[in-house]
Amino acid sequence: MKQYPVKEVSLPNGETLAYRQCGTESPTIILLHGNRASSVHWQTTMEILEDEFTVYAIDSRGCGDSTYNTPIDTVHDLAEDIEAFIDILQIPPFSLVGWSTGGAVAMEVSADRPDLVLQLILVESVPPTGYRLYAVDDHGTPLLNQPLKTKEEIAAHMSHVSPVLGALAQGNLDSLQGVWGAFVKTIRHTSDPTEGLYMEAMLKQRNMVDANHAVINFNISSRPSLVAPGSRRMDKIMCPVSIIHGAKDTWIPIEWAYQTKELFGERATMEVFPNGGHSPMVDLPDQFIPALLNSLHRLWVSSDWLWNPA
Repeated sequence: MKQYPVKEVSLPNGETLAYRQCGTESPTIILLHGNRASSVHWQTTMEILEDEFTVYAIDSRGCGDSTYNTPIDTVHDLAEDIEAFIDILQIPPFSLVGWSTGGAVAMEVSADRPDLVLQLILVESVPPTGYRLYAVDDHGTPLLNQPLKTKEEIAAHMSHVSPVLGALAQGNLDSLQGVWGAFVKTIRHTSDPTEGLYMEAMLKQRNMVDANHAVINFNISSRPSLVAPGSRRMDKIMCPVSIIHGAKDTWIPIEWAYQTKELFGERATMEVFPNGGHSPMVDLPDQFIPALLNSLHRLWVSSDWLWNPA
């Protein structure tokens, strides 16, 4: 995997966003990562895109090499960071790719900046109605009438984080590989040398509880959820939408992706990988890269997808 140097941009709010950049061609792509990840996870994708596009992969606040000076409360907090980044670097109109939690951030950016976001590509994305995490009974069965809402409830539910940190301190790579394998739903062999980079990125996150609280309370649809009323902000998203999702994703179930497709209606296209898990850029690059390029080319090559904000 090619390693791209980390650059930094200082934001007016006192945060510093780290990012990786490649390519020199005029179409521009911005890549937003998910929870337990960073721009490291996009590097294999960047290698493919750099000959045809200018690409920015950004570490969100509290992840990777970005700062976390002020805790976040909402997905929109993360979106505002991305918008400030775009303004500072004077990035021209672009395609926006959001993976998992990054999909929720991408939707907020698309609602705020329809003048700049020409295309929205959602990869294993949180749906417009938000993420769902439930209390469990003594047998570990989710209680579907008891959604978690507060940071305290989420922190208690996420007690599995401390064993990961303990495994790292003890040098227990078997345990770390097991966590990474469960996260990726990997098909490739666990001897992949890039695993260490991905695990290191996963363990850099400082906002795990806050980020989960943000996506649980996220709802930009017209439908109220058990946690949050719908803000209808998705009505402000004017660009075409592509949905890429794995049928075996255990973090964002395929049913949620179909819900996203329904909410966006005819503006959205959808491609499903029957054997795909939560991280297709790592797990199924031979399927993911063509699907991503197909979505990008529909905008940049086909006149049917050229978007005119006027």
